[in-house]
Amino acid sequence: LDSANTVSKTWQVPGFRGTVGFISSMSDHFCGTCNRMRLTADGNIKACLFGSDESSLRDAMRQGATDDELANLIQDTVSRKHAKLGGHESPESIALGQ
Repeated sequence: LDSANTVSKTWQVPGFRGTVGFISSMSDHFCGTCNRMRLTADGNIKACLFGSDESSLRDAMRQGATDDELANLIQDTVSRKHAKLGGHESPESIALGQ
């Protein structure tokens, strides 16, 4: 049921309709195949949900950035993405705010 870039493990019970998915990002991180980004409510873009690095699309747009400049900002954000866990050493270090 899952593709290489799926963040949840999807289960389906034979004979029943529907599926259920579990996101086990701490115990079974999927960083190596993650192709997602988050746009926050205040206009920041994050390349990793665990990371603290953000770029402000809102501010760039308010300053009149062109489409090419916005694309470069997004590309720069993606290029700073860490290999795993937003640059944290372990799931425990995320929980401890390290």
